[in-house]
Order: sequence, then structure tokens, then C-alpha cells
Amino acid sequence: MADQLRQIITFTAIPAAGMATLPHNVNSNGTPYIPDEVEVDNGDFNVLSVTSTAVTVQNNSFLAGNCDVLLTLWQSGERALGPNSQAGNFAAGLTPRPFIGAASGGALPPSTDQRFTFTAIAASSDFTVTLPAARASDNYVVLATKNSVVAMFDLNCPDTLAGDRTTTTFRVITSAAVTIGDKIDFLVEDRT
Repeated sequence: MADQLRQIITFTAIPAAGMATLPHNVNSNGTPYIPDEVEVDNGDFNVLSVTSTAVTVQNNSFLAGNCDVLLTLWQSGERALGPNSQAGNFAAGLTPRPFIGAASGGALPPSTDQRFTFTAIAASSDFTVTLPAARASDNYVVLATKNSVVAMFDLNCPDTLAGDRTTTTFRVITSAAVTIGDKIDFLVEDRT
């Protein structure tokens, strides 16, 4: 296998909140390595993991999307990473490895945002939605938008009564009963 020190992996049509894994061929002398540096061209995507053979991304938007991921294994001269490293030693050096740059050009803290689509299983105008994962506290903001609904209605996600928000659920009130199968998109994020 010929050396491949850089490779662009293209992810296409990854569904909203979906994850995908693709193989990569980054290697030196036929030995696969974890890349030293990873860059993503679409800010709606996060790199979840990179191994010596594959990369996994997640689409954090409400829409299906595409992204390109650039993987780089540094060359010999770039590997002079201090007194304990050796140029050309692909197993030594950089910490953390890989370094994953943010699409916006700066390192971002890990996001606790949750983006998901709720599908109504009963006709109701006052119901509870279960979060995809428990939150650290019940102090969060819920933003909602209709995705695909039979009839128009207004949405309210109150936070006034005890139990309106918990670490695992939140309450939704609509101006008219939702229809079974109606879809509502939610964005849940920490209150600042």
C-alpha cells in the first residue's frame, strides 16, 4: 500500500442528528495510523471519533447534510514535537491525537445541545416530550418548530410549574390538538 499522509473523506446525506462512520486509508509504509490533525468543512458536524482505520461524524442540524473531513498524518519534519520525539516516528508525539479543529476556525467547548424530531403518537394539546438523553439540570431552554403537521397550531414549552421541566422530560402545550404522526423539531440547550 502506498503512503497516504492526507485524505479527504466525504460524508453525504447524513440525516438530522444522525451519525455515520467511513473508513480512511491514512498510512505510512502500509501501516495505518490515527491522523495527527482532523478538520471539518461544515460547522453543523462534529467528529465523534477517529481510529487508525475509520472516522465517525454526527450531524447536529435539523436537516440532512454533507461534510468533508480532512485527515492529515504529519510528515517527518513536522514530527519534531519536542525533546522526547523523533522526526519520522509516527507513533510518538502529538497530544491530544488527533487534534480536531472546529469548522469555524477555533476550538469550541463540547456542546450539550440536543436536536431531535418528536413524532406525536396521540392526539393531545398538552403532552410531555422525553429528551434523547438526561441533562445535567432542569435549567434549559426549549426551542420548537413544526416540521410536518396536518393542521397549524401554536406551540408553548412552559417552565412555570413544578414538573414542567425535568432532567429527562419537558411539557408542551399547543393551541389545538396535534394529530397522530405530526412532527415537531426541538432544540434544547443550557440556559445562559
